Amino acid sequence: MNHQSSPTVPTAGLRAAAAALVSLTEMYAGLPTPYVTIHTYESATIDFQLSTPDGFEQWRTALTVPAEAIELKSYAGDNWLAAAAVFQGVQIRLSGYGIELAPELSAVAA
Repeated sequence: MNHQSSPTVPTAGLRAAAAALVSLTEMYAGLPTPYVTIHTYESATIDFQLSTPDGFEQWRTALTVPAEAIELKSYAGDNWLAAAAVFQGVQIRLSGYGIELAPELSAVAA
């Protein structure tokens, strides 16, 4: 068999992330659907990428992330909002794209 599991996170970490994702989709079925990835390198992490700031804000509010915990990120001309939460013991990273900034503000956000 050519499959190798992650050397740092047992499969229980993946199960916990999958269970948290199912719970989130059941609890917040009316929220915008994010692009979702699950990472299991050092710890189980779920990334939610939303294409609008409004979608980001809805998920941030649902996960009770304080507004002051939001970061403005910028890279290669792309700007986004970023925040982190923990749900059922699993790290959730939120990203909200579609942020338009003046060039001088993009340089500050980088």
